Amino acid sequence: MGNKRIITIIGSVAMMLTVTALTCSTSLTTSAIGYTAVSIEMSATVNGLAQGETATLLIGQETPDLEVQNALFEYPIIGTGESIQKDMVADLEDGYYLLLLEAPDNYFREPKGYSFSVHDSVIVNPTGKTITFDLKPMPPYPASEAVIDLSAPPKQPIPIQIPPTPASTEHNYFWQRWLVTAVMAIVVIALVVVLVLWRRRSRISHKT
Repeated sequence: MGNKRIITIIGSVAMMLTVTALTCSTSLTTSAIGYTAVSIEMSATVNGLAQGETATLLIGQETPDLEVQNALFEYPIIGTGESIQKDMVADLEDGYYLLLLEAPDNYFREPKGYSFSVHDSVIVNPTGKTITFDLKPMPPYPASEAVIDLSAPPKQPIPIQIPPTPASTEHNYFWQRWLVTAVMAIVVIALVVVLVLWRRRSRISHKT
């Protein structure tokens, strides 16, 4: 009987360990599936690149200074003097990224890049922005190049709040109306008096 009890306890412990091992394995597999990279298609338009000059589109992790330190994907562009459309395919996991345009130093990039996020294997672009880079001559004065947030939510309209009319203003407005009414009444009375006097004088003159 003692041996049977020992065997039963050992068997129960073994089953518990087996169930625990299966549970851990399943959670790790689910986590790995949740962060699988998928192919993301993007299209960018570059304007102003002179014929024969080269530029490069970089995709990498977004850094605090809005630069790409280690590019995950690079797409070279050769200028034709006309507008260029570049189609890109990148394998990206869910996260935050930066699409940056590297161009010769004599160009001012407008903008220099686009930040975006990937969620559920789709680029978040709530306002449907298009990716367009305009290369312009570098201005003679210091100017900063911007980064546009492609995944920013649409801006909400700012409500216009009309401040309530102070009580003193309403009080002053009441007295102003009263004063105007009183002046108009005095003017009307004066006109009536003048008219009555004029008629009396006319009658007296006519009798005489």
